[in-house]
Amino acid sequence: MTAVLTVSIEQPTTAPTEGAPILLTAEQFWELYENKPFELINGVPVEMSPTGALHQVVSLNCGAILREFVLKNRLGYVGASEGGYKLATNPDIIRGADASFIRFERVSGEIPDGYFPVAPDLAVEVVSPGDRASEIMEKVNEYRAAGTPLIWVIYPKLRQVMVYHSGRDAQVLSGTDQLEGGDVLPGFSISITDLWPPEYPASPVSPTQGV
Repeated sequence: MTAVLTVSIEQPTTAPTEGAPILLTAEQFWELYENKPFELINGVPVEMSPTGALHQVVSLNCGAILREFVLKNRLGYVGASEGGYKLATNPDIIRGADASFIRFERVSGEIPDGYFPVAPDLAVEVVSPGDRASEIMEKVNEYRAAGTPLIWVIYPKLRQVMVYHSGRDAQVLSGTDQLEGGDVLPGFSISITDLWPPEYPASPVSPTQGV
C-alpha cells in the first residue's frame, strides 16, 4: 500500500514561471522527505543515490574517530552520515554531510527533531568515484558561505584529504600526513591513514578461534 504524504504549501505571492518547480522551505521539505535520501538544493528536492562500500567504511571511520574525541572532551555533537544542516534561506538549502561536528553552544536547548538550523563547525565530505568535481566544490562553497570554518573533503581512492580553513588556502594531505582540528577541535590530530579501511588479513581469523 502506498502512503500518501500531504503538506500545506503556502502559495507564492507572484505566479511562478510556467514549468518552474515550486520551491520548498526547510520545514516543508522535512514534512515531505523526512528520513528519505534527498537534499534540498535552492528549494528543490534532489535525490541522492546510495553510497558504495568504501564510502560507507571511510565515513564511519571518520565519524567514530570524531565521536571519541568530542565525547572525551565534551565539546558538542557529532552527526552521522547524511545528517541534515540548513545552510541558506530563501531559497532554502539542506545538505547532508558524511560526518559533522557542531559545538554545544550553537545548539540552543534540546537537539531538534528536524535538521540542525545552522551550519556545522566541521563538515566532512567523502568523495565517491561518480562524484563530479563541480558538485563537490558547490558543496564546499555552500558550507563556507554558511559560516562553516573547517571542511574535510576525503578522497578514499586517492588516499588524500583536502582541508578547507576559513580565510586560508586549501591544504592537500597525503601519505602519513596529520589531519588536525585547528581552532574548531583543539588538540585533535590523527594520521590520515586512520581513515582508510584496515588491510584484509592474509589468513582471516575465525570468530571462534582462540575460544
